[in-house]
Amino acid sequence: MEVIFFYPWAVIFREMRLFGLAEMGVFVGMLFIAYIYIWKRGGLEWESILPRPALKPESLEKAS
Repeated sequence: MEVIFFYPWAVIFREMRLFGLAEMGVFVGMLFIAYIYIWKRGGLEWESILPRPALKPESLEKAS
């Protein structure tokens, strides 16, 4: 979603010159820091979200 902010920046890049480049560098840097933070916290690991195993018919009979 953050890529949406690149389009208006690219349109007026020549008018903004070095200031625009510095601002986009700060923006990309903040995105990179957030990405590293989420990665280190385990937010990008999909193995931890597993479906529950189905119950076998034998276990249903023993429970009742």
